[in-house]
Amino acid sequence: MFITHELSPLEMLSELVSLEGVSTADTKRFEELRHDEHLCPGFRDRVEAMLGTYKSHRTDVQDIQGMRDDGVDVQLRYHQDGDHRIGLQVKSHKEIVGWKTKRDPDFVMRLKAQLATAVANVDVDYYYVLLCTDEIAHARQIRVICSELKQFDKVRIVRPRQALTFFELDDTWISTFVTQILCKSDPLLEAARNKASSMEGDHAFMLLTLMCMACEGERIVTDERLSDIYDEWTELSPTAAPADERLPALLWHLDGNGFNFSTVGEDGLTIADFPTSWTALYFDQRHRLGGDLRTRLAMLLGIWPGSPKRGRLPRKR
Repeated sequence: MFITHELSPLEMLSELVSLEGVSTADTKRFEELRHDEHLCPGFRDRVEAMLGTYKSHRTDVQDIQGMRDDGVDVQLRYHQDGDHRIGLQVKSHKEIVGWKTKRDPDFVMRLKAQLATAVANVDVDYYYVLLCTDEIAHARQIRVICSELKQFDKVRIVRPRQALTFFELDDTWISTFVTQILCKSDPLLEAARNKASSMEGDHAFMLLTLMCMACEGERIVTDERLSDIYDEWTELSPTAAPADERLPALLWHLDGNGFNFSTVGEDGLTIADFPTSWTALYFDQRHRLGGDLRTRLAMLLGIWPGSPKRGRLPRKR
């Protein structure tokens, strides 16, 4: 696939930290997360998942570093019409509590100093402050931070709901989200999506699973495996019909499209008969990214219930 929509890593990161997949009450989970042990490594991994997708499509994205000094917890560097640096500063629940209880009265002053240091020493182009705290218990403190930093250009405050959503996103979901935006009008992706949208969800899910099996070298599929695949679908889609009601008719629909149904022997798989746009997308993604290809393809095609296309945000396991 090719990039058809040029979004810079800065613009993509802004999209990701704008998502809201949790409630304000959920932000209480930040209470258990520590700045050094959990938050900084976690955000570094999320940004790295985004960057990895850029790197799979082109070579001008540089790297991500855990700084832990110069006012920056995580620094992202990339080259696009010049060199750019993005700084992330993470503020934990414990830090906000220390400020609220007056154990750390200089919290805001230090935050401003960190911003100034990041601009002067690291030369960041844009600065994100991620507030990783309880949005209900610390509503007043959040308002003060937003007010105190509003005069700074190129600074964005990421509120707890957005910060937690981004922190808990699955890496495959992030990679898929980025790919769908960058390659939005790619002819191969459009053809593959159109094919998927012409099928019922269970039909598309089973056909995609069988295609992935065939692409991985399998040529025979047992009745037990077919039942297992359908059971996987019922776990993803609670409204799915029971297997004994739906599976027999579904197998007849699948017959001849890469799956060869047999009433007397073993059912077979023929890779050349699966949708060509799907097989092409499979090998494209295997070359670029690898990993769990069925999940990635199901998300790209809008088949997976947790796909970015359907707007659901799966939490990081």
